[in-house]
Amino acid sequence: MPFGFDIGHRNIAFYDPERKGIFIHKDQLKESPFEIGDRFSVRKGKRELFAMTIAKDDAGTIFYDKKGIFIERTRKIDILLGGIFDEYVIYIEPEIPHTIKIKALEIVKDNSQKWF
Repeated sequence: MPFGFDIGHRNIAFYDPERKGIFIHKDQLKESPFEIGDRFSVRKGKRELFAMTIAKDDAGTIFYDKKGIFIERTRKIDILLGGIFDEYVIYIEPEIPHTIKIKALEIVKDNSQKWF
């Protein structure tokens, strides 16, 4: 696995077709440094192919509420993630404090592609 760990149910976020976005449940963030009320924005700078990183940002538009984090689908997010998928792998980025990396599960599992 390119992520360097076994992917369990706590690392899977789902696409919510009714709300049109990615939902990270609050239980998946229990052991994280994040708290309800935190705000995030899409991290700028160097990007990994078919991945997105959200960073804690007091002025960000992505909000961690009592249910979890919902990331509304936008054209930019679709492009960063390589399309719309049903399941996404999430993990707390160890090298960059206060960030969460998101990548489509289908792409993570398919390591036979040229981009790996």
